[in-house]
Amino acid sequence: MKIALVHDSLVEFGGAERFLQGLLAVFPNAHVYTAFSDDRTVRGFFPDLSPLRLHSSWTQGTLLMRHISLFQCVSPLVWSKFNLEKYDLVISSSAYVFSNLIHVKRPVHIQYIHSLPKNVFGLEPPSPLQRISTYAGLLRFLYIRALRSTPYILTNSKHTHDTLLRICGIESTVIYPPVHIPSRIPKKQKGKYFLCVTRIDKTKGLELPVIACSQLGLPLKLVGVAYDLSYEQYLRSLAGPTVDFLGFLPDKEIWKLYASAQAFIFPSQNEDFGIAPVEAMAYGVPVIAYQGGGALETVVEGKTGIFFREYTSEALARVLTTFDVKNIRASDLLEHVKRFSRQRFMKELKKFVVLIGNKTMV
Repeated sequence: MKIALVHDSLVEFGGAERFLQGLLAVFPNAHVYTAFSDDRTVRGFFPDLSPLRLHSSWTQGTLLMRHISLFQCVSPLVWSKFNLEKYDLVISSSAYVFSNLIHVKRPVHIQYIHSLPKNVFGLEPPSPLQRISTYAGLLRFLYIRALRSTPYILTNSKHTHDTLLRICGIESTVIYPPVHIPSRIPKKQKGKYFLCVTRIDKTKGLELPVIACSQLGLPLKLVGVAYDLSYEQYLRSLAGPTVDFLGFLPDKEIWKLYASAQAFIFPSQNEDFGIAPVEAMAYGVPVIAYQGGGALETVVEGKTGIFFREYTSEALARVLTTFDVKNIRASDLLEHVKRFSRQRFMKELKKFVVLIGNKTMV
């Protein structure tokens, strides 16, 4: 069976790209179609993906790679240029760059939705370009039309499922993305610091832990790459001497950091799933998260972590000073995260593909 995987872009590396790694583990010979890609990202995280199996659009190397809101305007023209008729199955992996708009007629098309494009659907502030144009309305129409073009819609969490149903009136099946889980929790050392692992982005709410830990004099290590350098500079201006910005680290270095982490802070207000906190739990690190979004599905209060309920640095600070890690058992953490494992993901996805294959042959 010939399979094509369609992914928004391969410039950054985050949860959606970890999902693509999981897809390629299930379908190692699949071809990957994307709007644009960065050679370092591809070589570093997809070393087995040969250039012959990676197909970028005509926007590769243009200014559109650095201006997502501008790319969104032309995204229907980008995805319509790919011809996928030679494939038997197409799986699109979509968030901000509308890869689900890929033009598919003959093959079976499974759409995996990580997140609705929040700026287009009014779930976060509009981009500057949106304030002077009306393209969002057209994109909403095309996005919903694309969703209705196939009955095979997957979402990464119940939160995304409910958002899709509420805003678009579209039902979906939840298959959680794959998370790396060690066979056993490595030996933990005494907690020395709090840890955040995430893309340095305004939507992640990182000013909350930076302010809280700086004011309390608590050590915080922040791992991640900033694609908006002005936001990183803003965070640095808020940070006290106990906050370390570590930039990009390979997975093995992050896994080492888990060993001495007191807790993982997940401050995102409206994250649709969040792979990083689940991985932290897999390494025996409890999670302190804002009570909202996908964290409600991944964090069990009192068992795998604790929530702060007001979206303020003061509320987070209160939790940081009262949370007792001794109340969290490593065995509970490992047992909980098994429902998000790569093995579970591969099993559920294969089962879904077999099921729809039988339906399409009837």
